Amino acid sequence: MTKKPLRCGIVGTGAFAKLHAQAIANVSGVDLVAAYDTDRARCEDFTSRFGGMAQRTLQDLLKNALDIVVVATSNAAHADVICAVLKDVRVPRLLIVEKPLCVDRKDLNIIGDLIREKKIPLIVDHTRRFNAGFQQLQGLIVSGEMGTLRSMRWRYYAGWFHIGAHVVDTVRMLIGECACTGATMAQVDRFNDDPLLDVTLQSKQFPHASIVLTGVLEHPYKVFEGELEFSQGRIRIEWNEVFIDRVRDTAFGTSQLVFKEHFTVESTEKSLECLYEMCVNFLSGKDKKILDVAGFDQARRTMEVLFDAKGCAKNSPLLA
Repeated sequence: MTKKPLRCGIVGTGAFAKLHAQAIANVSGVDLVAAYDTDRARCEDFTSRFGGMAQRTLQDLLKNALDIVVVATSNAAHADVICAVLKDVRVPRLLIVEKPLCVDRKDLNIIGDLIREKKIPLIVDHTRRFNAGFQQLQGLIVSGEMGTLRSMRWRYYAGWFHIGAHVVDTVRMLIGECACTGATMAQVDRFNDDPLLDVTLQSKQFPHASIVLTGVLEHPYKVFEGELEFSQGRIRIEWNEVFIDRVRDTAFGTSQLVFKEHFTVESTEKSLECLYEMCVNFLSGKDKKILDVAGFDQARRTMEVLFDAKGCAKNSPLLA
């Protein structure tokens, strides 16, 4: 007998909710059945385009016997929505939350306590964890083929929690656990309450590597790029483009970097489809891997680095 599709509801119907809705439409085994937004007109426009019923309240949305609830509200609202869902008697089987999980350390602790109490799995959409190209990079680094990490530099825009969360989680994905060793206020970009920070990290696996994350204004253009220098080569990441250089010995007894490979990683849309495919497999009992890839414990460790950096920078003028 054919299994019924998983029932999914989305809270928040902005730009990223639309990406989630499109991914759900492209994945078999899951249907969008309901959506809720504090902006009723926007919610109705969303459901007319992507399907499902527009709901008047979050409680109304939860009455739809949902298997999955997606939290795609503004960053500041994530914690309140997550807690409201987890405290409701009609709690779903799985929560998916857009990054960042939350923007306050006390909320991180409250969410953790509720997850343990309710025993409801939570997945955070750190998109690169579901991206085949970044998984390929992770495998290359783990194999040791690139040698020892010597330095890493990232530039990001918009805000420390808004986009810096992507950087920190990607760094953790590629080289393992890191700790904040310093942070200073850089400047305010898109959000007055989420400034850019310049941050230094120390890698547990590569403790002598210099790791620097730098916030830059998104005007006149946005920059999201990383450079990882290893003893046997270099990886450069510019948005979805990846360039790999290798060390080559010269006829003069020296070494130089030589370009060897370029590839384009999958789009955000494809990564989201992978997320939902993994969710279908997880809830059908086929594969529990998604919890190791992007479950609460992974998100918690990323959030702790973000909060530690904010704490280090608290004496900077714009954060005082």
